[in-house]
Amino acid sequence: MRGADNVLKTGKKQLTPEDLKTGLSQISGSNGFQGVSGQIAFDSHGDPVDKAVVVLHVSDEGFIRMEKDIEGRFKL
Repeated sequence: MRGADNVLKTGKKQLTPEDLKTGLSQISGSNGFQGVSGQIAFDSHGDPVDKAVVVLHVSDEGFIRMEKDIEGRFKL
């Protein structure tokens, strides 16, 4: 919502995916905000700052397991 709000404040009436990407990129540094899980902000690569991500999967045996070897980045 904050990313969309950033774009709509410019007078646009409809959002495109590129508009939303731009709006989300403005949520950084001192423009971050307090959310339920803590401070929400993104770095210059579009990655969340100081946020852990847990990825779970169901094993072949039917157990819920935490994925241990996740690498990569979040992209906006």
